[in-house]
Amino acid sequence: MKLNNRGVSIIEIVVTFALIMVMVVGMLAIVFRYREKASLSIEKLEMDTFKNTLTKDIQDDILNKGVKTINYEGECLTNTELNSCINIVFQDDTEKAFGTSKVDTNDRESIENKFLYYDGIKYRLSDTLPTEIPTGRDAVDFQTIVIQDSNILSTDSMILEDGTLVSFYAIDVYISHIDFEEDFGIHIVAYSENNG
Repeated sequence: MKLNNRGVSIIEIVVTFALIMVMVVGMLAIVFRYREKASLSIEKLEMDTFKNTLTKDIQDDILNKGVKTINYEGECLTNTELNSCINIVFQDDTEKAFGTSKVDTNDRESIENKFLYYDGIKYRLSDTLPTEIPTGRDAVDFQTIVIQDSNILSTDSMILEDGTLVSFYAIDVYISHIDFEEDFGIHIVAYSENNG
């Protein structure tokens, strides 16, 4: 048997290099896809944590103190940072304001630092914007998180047979994220009884 002592040809080297590059590009695509999924999972977790933390804080107060009434008065009349605001008055006559921040369509700062407000605490929603907003466009066009707070409070009432007036309050703030088809908002129902 005669052995070929030519060595490796240039064509063999090029083919081997091309095959290795195809495998590397394929592996990088897989890595980037998993990295993007991990990033989205973290964003979703942050939104869920935001929603659960704020909802729990409000519900704890409602359960522990009981609601006397919910209206648009109190701190809502003086807090100029808030867009929509309601005032929760508890059975012990303490009050806490709940509202959403004002977001100016052209103001990058207000969009990046939007928040929900409860009992003096700003619960921030971090929204990332591109480094430069194109001329003629509003910053709000590039937001990833949208707060819908036009009907933050709806009320209803009924009189029971014993003459007790029961008032029902629904607090609704819808929060959506561009990457998820899910509502991360605050939705709470409370009631109060008046035996007058």
